[in-house]
Amino acid sequence: MRTLLYIITCFILVIAPNMQAQAPAQKNVTAKVNRSDLRGNSLNLDVDVRLNYLDVGRYESLKLTLVLRDNATKKQIVRLPAIIVNGTNKRQMYDRAVEILGKEAAKGKNYAVLKCDKGVIQFVPYRRTIAFKPWMNNCQLVIIGEVKDYNDKTVSGFTNVIQQRLPVTRR
Repeated sequence: MRTLLYIITCFILVIAPNMQAQAPAQKNVTAKVNRSDLRGNSLNLDVDVRLNYLDVGRYESLKLTLVLRDNATKKQIVRLPAIIVNGTNKRQMYDRAVEILGKEAAKGKNYAVLKCDKGVIQFVPYRRTIAFKPWMNNCQLVIIGEVKDYNDKTVSGFTNVIQQRLPVTRR
């Protein structure tokens, strides 16, 4: 009986919160491709990422990475710079880093670093130019979300397919 009680307690404290954190984040992160065009050897992406009343835990952050993935083999991928959404405590840590290092150094290689605000809908206009490869014709565009804990370890994640086949227009 004690063992069963211990297992149920562990499930409630460890597994259930991760399941709850994962489901809302997956449904609350959407993206819309406005444009994907080819100019010379460069692919220009124009994507609007929408965060609907996103709730990230106080000591957590949500890392959202846009990925171009080859539809045929799924082996060739290009990861674009991430959007980071920080919970309250993680945001305070980021603000201190901005004061000490400056905004660009604190942001690092990330596209944007946002404060979590579960009371609003946030939009991130994502504009990026990358070197075009032939496999990118009709490739898949996905967004990978990873909920990270205080020590930057992934506690849960999700993958949303934004566009099954990304149409590339030539200009």
